[in-house]
Amino acid sequence: RQYDACPTAPEALDATFELGAFPLFDRRELCRSDPGRGDDLIKAGGIYVSPLEVENCLMQHNAVRECCVIGKRDDAGLEKPFAIVVTSEAVLADELIAFAKARLARYKAPHAIVFRDAPLPRNDRDKIDRKALRAEYA
Repeated sequence: RQYDACPTAPEALDATFELGAFPLFDRRELCRSDPGRGDDLIKAGGIYVSPLEVENCLMQHNAVRECCVIGKRDDAGLEKPFAIVVTSEAVLADELIAFAKARLARYKAPHAIVFRDAPLPRNDRDKIDRKALRAEYA
């Protein structure tokens, strides 16, 4: 699991509970953030990238109806974020990449985007079937 520093945790606890009520709480405590399944993480440039974070960013664009981000090896053999996107209106891949780069760290933004006309494949639980997309695109 991944843990990120949570600078608001002490303030949130102070507002909710009396100070000193939890003497074992250390203000430098870390908060858990759930980036999704560990095997879905993409190791880009030695740093793990959560595909869910990239997908959430892309979904903020008005033209994106649904998307999935997977790791795809480039010509040098390095894994990079790769987005499969279904749009509701015409949009350029470069525009979506620039949109993501403006909101995420550069290494998290997709390095390539492919557009699909059909909806993304779903598994029996109605979740996006990442395995099928990896088999098709990676």
